[in-house]
Amino acid sequence: MRDLDLLRQFCVQGIAARGVLVSILCASVIGCYGNTGAPAVEGSSAELIQATMLSKEIVSSPLNTLDQKRAFVNDGSEALLVARKTLVRGCSGNKELFSGDPHARFRKLMRLFYYSSELARVDGLQDSAARDAMALIRLGRVIAMGGTLEHAELGYSCIWMGCGLLASLAEQVDEEHGRDWIAELREIDDSLESVVGLHAQKVANERNELGDEFQKINADRGIHDSQLVVRRRREQLCHADLRLCSTTLCIELYRRKAAALPRSLEVMLAEPLLGAPIDPFGQSAFQYRVVGDTYILYSIGPDTKDDHGRPVSRTELIQGLGGDYVLVVE
Repeated sequence: MRDLDLLRQFCVQGIAARGVLVSILCASVIGCYGNTGAPAVEGSSAELIQATMLSKEIVSSPLNTLDQKRAFVNDGSEALLVARKTLVRGCSGNKELFSGDPHARFRKLMRLFYYSSELARVDGLQDSAARDAMALIRLGRVIAMGGTLEHAELGYSCIWMGCGLLASLAEQVDEEHGRDWIAELREIDDSLESVVGLHAQKVANERNELGDEFQKINADRGIHDSQLVVRRRREQLCHADLRLCSTTLCIELYRRKAAALPRSLEVMLAEPLLGAPIDPFGQSAFQYRVVGDTYILYSIGPDTKDDHGRPVSRTELIQGLGGDYVLVVE
């Protein structure tokens, strides 16, 4: 899985500048998946608050060895236990979850899930590793809908971490979980798409209403057109994460059933669930090719040009440099 080392670095250094969703959203209650029909989970906010408070008390130190990571996860076992019960499909949050300074609490909980998943994989517990990766994606979705740029940045980064882990485990995911998670990843993607759409419409309305004053007002806010472009790229990368992850699960389910990799993504369109999502940058299917016993799956990236799978870092993509957002599964 490309960027897995960066994921580990992210866990140690904090949110840096990865994966951003612009602010919008409700002040009082964070809904569940917009109009997708996924039910809200009653009482989830109180339990998630408890989990984040428990995780905040854990001493954070550099985690360079497996033993250090195990000690960190063991110290946070109670927080993980509570959070796992809460972070189920359709989970939601409310404004109390974001009161005070929740970022330290969220970061600790994110690190707990990331390292718990990583350690489970090392120990050969692939099912547990995949479950924690999916919980991390759900946590990211809840955080991202918190109503500020800071919440969104943290939430989108959390989704990126979870998608990276889950995609790397896709070959071991059983069919029942695989199908459920494909559907859920698409629900999450749809719910965040609506937020992006609302923001884009808000910006367009402001530009139309304010005319020449639009630039001046945004400059006073510390926001420039170039920053709006960067935010949009970060939003699109998060959607690419979710869609590449669900597509990877689709490919692995197909391989298990057909005992061979699909020749193309279009082959999977015969079964609606396994259909290929759209590349958020190209508005067409992701690029895919089989290489021996494995495959390369990638987005053409912000420059909207197919560089034939030439990988560049996430930071370079956000800056608008050429190259593709590549996901390699071995």
